[in-house]
Amino acid sequence: FVHGMLRESLERLAREAERLIEHHRVCALVVEERGGDPERAAHHHLSARDPHSAIPLLFAATRRHLDVGDLQAAHQALDRLEPALRATSAAPSDPRFMRVRLARAEALAVQGRLDEASAILDPLVIGALDGEDAASLAWMRGIVRQKRGATSDGTPGRPAAAP
Repeated sequence: FVHGMLRESLERLAREAERLIEHHRVCALVVEERGGDPERAAHHHLSARDPHSAIPLLFAATRRHLDVGDLQAAHQALDRLEPALRATSAAPSDPRFMRVRLARAEALAVQGRLDEASAILDPLVIGALDGEDAASLAWMRGIVRQKRGATSDGTPGRPAAAP
């Protein structure tokens, strides 16, 4: 519903009829069927109390934002992802929490907030992760080291000699 007044009117009518959750459920399906914005669909799933359906959409939105460099939007999607995961009663060891941390660290590293990225990455243990997540962690640690000017073994790098 592109027009704000129409959206507000429909939500008000659904609320008054005590059908707001069903309204959001239907809106989520329509947005998804039409190939709409995954964040909008996620919003409706969350409003319909269906975090399970919102989670993959929020991961997709986060990746899209990171890929185009919209870091503020990536952080906002991640801010919605963590509570959605908790709402599913996911265990703290659930690998999706790790993926949230890795994506957060990536956004922070791109922003040059290396201390914050390291604070997220340092406690993580590669051996406790599956193949793809372990590779992502190793890659992110390498990116942070590189941005700090360190070599692959963690020792401080030297500035390149002038030509």
